[in-house]
Amino acid sequence: SGGIYSMCWCPFGAPCQSADNFQVDAGNLTIIGPHIEQHKTCTSSQVCTFDGYEGQSLSNHDRLLLLDTCGTEYKVLRMPNDAQSTAVQGIGNSVSVSWGPLRASAAGGAYRMCWCAAAFPCTSFQDFIV
Repeated sequence: SGGIYSMCWCPFGAPCQSADNFQVDAGNLTIIGPHIEQHKTCTSSQVCTFDGYEGQSLSNHDRLLLLDTCGTEYKVLRMPNDAQSTAVQGIGNSVSVSWGPLRASAAGGAYRMCWCAAAFPCTSFQDFIV
C-alpha cells in the first residue's frame, strides 16, 4: 500500500525478532502507489468515472486497468478503452479516475482495479500488477 513508513534499525548481535528490538529511527521510506482495498462503483450503461482514488504521490499519467486478477490478461470485457482508464486527474494523495466518455456495458460483478505507475509504459497487462 502506498504511504510513508518509518524505518527502524536493530543492531547486529541483537535478537531482531520482534518490533521491540527495532528502536532506533533510521528514516522514512515513501512507497508511491495506491492504498489497498479501495472499493469504487461503476454502473453498466453509464459513464465510468469516480473521485477519491487514494494513494501516495499519485500522478496524472498513472493508469488503472480492470482485471479479474492483477498481472493477468483476463481484463473486463465491454468496458470503454479496452478496460484501461483514460485519465487520472490530480496529483497527490487523492485523484479522479475516468474511462472516458463512452458508457460501460460490462457484466455486473466485482473486479480488480490494477494500477500502473506513470514511470512505466502501461501498455501490457503485465504492467498492472498492483
